[in-house]
Amino acid sequence: MRKILIICALATAICTSATTPREFITDFGTFVNKVSTDTTMTRADHLRADSTYNVFMKQYDDVYKKDMTQKERDEFFKYKGRYTKYRIANRVNNIGGKVDSVGTNVGDKINQGVSFIQGLFGSDKKAEKK
Repeated sequence: MRKILIICALATAICTSATTPREFITDFGTFVNKVSTDTTMTRADHLRADSTYNVFMKQYDDVYKKDMTQKERDEFFKYKGRYTKYRIANRVNNIGGKVDSVGTNVGDKINQGVSFIQGLFGSDKKAEKK
């Protein structure tokens, strides 16, 4: 539990200190990688991680979205998709089920949707090497 508290505190501090979209994306990616690979998190830890995730989403909307290139947005949505994949799997596992398949219905925002889907279905190993 202390581990996730430290991660959340660091992520919050880091995301408030990012000055460029590139730094913000790097910080968000670090957060997603750490949370999605930690197998010792409790329900309270997951709630704290969700709160940190919400801080990142608010900062994306309020500060960084307008200054990002399409490539940066694509990378951001890959991480967002990975976090969503992690949360879906965690919630399903909490009720005793397993994620057997995930629907792939993409809405109107094709570029964001493709990046989001790549984050959902992409290899976690590739993102962790960065």
